[in-house]
Amino acid sequence: KEKLSEINTYRGGKILPTDLTHPVAPLPSEIEKRQREADRLKKSQSQMDEPHASQSSSTLFDQILNEINERRAWQSEMEVIGEGGKSRQKTVEEISARVKELHRIDKVRAQQVLI
Repeated sequence: KEKLSEINTYRGGKILPTDLTHPVAPLPSEIEKRQREADRLKKSQSQMDEPHASQSSSTLFDQILNEINERRAWQSEMEVIGEGGKSRQKTVEEISARVKELHRIDKVRAQQVLI
């Protein structure tokens, strides 16, 4: 309904004389849609800026590295209290998955840190 109302308001009808209708131009909703699309593109391009992306990947790398260290420490505690056998396989799988993520983010840094 709103779209039809807008078309009839801004584009007139065939019955109305041309001096009673708005000039033929894009509808306000079309202009707004184009503006939103342009804003979305600008936002996505600004998010892809290299310094910002490398900063967030560095933060993510450090966060994953901390998770690996936490799991190693937790498994060591479990080994000390004699419960390591129950959780060893799960912990190894979790650490392995995190290491793969580190290599996906930054192979060189991952090799340096994990040696």
